[in-house]
Amino acid sequence: MMAPHPVKSDAAVEVLQYSPGRSGSTMLYHVLQHLGTNVQKTHECVQTEAKVVITYRHPCDVFCSFSRISQDLDGEHDLERSMRRWWNPLVHVTMNRGIRYVRKGYARLQKYLDSDMELCFLRYERFKDDYDYLFNSLEPFLQLSIPRVMRDQVREATSFEKNKSAAAAFGSFKEFDAATLLHGKHLGSGAVDQWRNVCPHWMQRRVEKQLRDEIELYDSLAHRFEFSATSGNATAA
Repeated sequence: MMAPHPVKSDAAVEVLQYSPGRSGSTMLYHVLQHLGTNVQKTHECVQTEAKVVITYRHPCDVFCSFSRISQDLDGEHDLERSMRRWWNPLVHVTMNRGIRYVRKGYARLQKYLDSDMELCFLRYERFKDDYDYLFNSLEPFLQLSIPRVMRDQVREATSFEKNKSAAAAFGSFKEFDAATLLHGKHLGSGAVDQWRNVCPHWMQRRVEKQLRDEIELYDSLAHRFEFSATSGNATAA
């Protein structure tokens, strides 16, 4: 069981948490809850006066993660076996669905980028194993103080291992906990560059070509909004 969420008040920071999907959004949602914010999680483009925290992940890994849950598979090995059955028409159907999924998520992300809303961008590859990067990014943006004791408590309550264990209570991705938003088989390995290990070379080439614009946007965001741990501020190129 996850630790109880802090009691929210009318004075709590209002946060909208967006991601293209399969980009660490549920982990961040739990972190924001435990920091006491009034957080709303969405995969849509929503106009808001709240502070918007956006997670994003390499499009090819989003493609892989979506392909896994769309087939209700348990982990990386099952996904790899599925992806390498090139003769099976379902592989190509799944691949096309995954490409469309990534494109839609990144198109919504672009709408946020083009808006005048107050935004904080957090890259999955940076924060998945580095809570201090996450806290150091959120603290100035949300204007919250996150002392070491709280950091340790939140890290313990929202760890990948704890969430994966909680998700194991459900047998399928279609089953989920409405309080935590954790689904069955929600979490795979969470590995960075998983797509290079899971997808055969012919699929890698096709996915890279089809998601060229999304990869370019991902690289642009990483370059513009990468966090500087030494200065404590988000840097823009």
